[in-house]
Amino acid sequence: ISLPERPALSRSQGTAGYHQQHRWHCRAGDTRLLCLCQGTGGCLSRRHDHRRRSKCRFRRRQPRDGRPTATARRPGLARLAFLRRAQPEAGWPALDEDDEALAGVVADACAGKRSVDDVRGVPLVPLLRSRLPHPLARALDELAPEALAVPSGNRIRLAYEADRPPVLAVRLQELFGLAETPRVAGGRVPVLLHLLGPNYRPVQVTDDLKSFWATTYFQVRKDLRARYPRHSWP
Repeated sequence: ISLPERPALSRSQGTAGYHQQHRWHCRAGDTRLLCLCQGTGGCLSRRHDHRRRSKCRFRRRQPRDGRPTATARRPGLARLAFLRRAQPEAGWPALDEDDEALAGVVADACAGKRSVDDVRGVPLVPLLRSRLPHPLARALDELAPEALAVPSGNRIRLAYEADRPPVLAVRLQELFGLAETPRVAGGRVPVLLHLLGPNYRPVQVTDDLKSFWATTYFQVRKDLRARYPRHSWP
């Protein structure tokens, strides 16, 4: 893609706030970073031609050992990677491993934008969805929702990470009235519940809410009543 000529950012300015281990970058020394925290990222390489316009090139940097990958830290890609593990027969594409597809997403996000701040404001999940086959694009939000509704009326964001079920970190009091663990991927995968106290610190971690209410909750309730006597603990 092409962008109008703009003053160059320094390397320190360009990389501020972008901590993921899979990064898009260029070989040239003068770059502008596109920090796309919701799905993928990119960097504009300033290669001047006779029309004095800048063009983009992309190259993937390999992650360092022991560091989380971009998929584990980016909600859009992580949801797709989760469904690829949970429903291997459905044919979910490996967009997180497809450099060409990710470069296309970055190009779509940059279309018509004139600054890095403009690009940061682009929602990337719709761009990722547009590269899925039609049946899968419709099923993404149903099978791997971004958030779940709880009995309190709030919608709590799910955290999708590599090689583990989605995590729902929610205050215990907001789940009163919910008997069973919520499930995703068409009911195949129970979410991992991080049950939080009023101070938003975990008091229990479980993927079996029914068993928690029947057994563990009585001891947890005793402790919470002592620590938070003004709260209701039925």
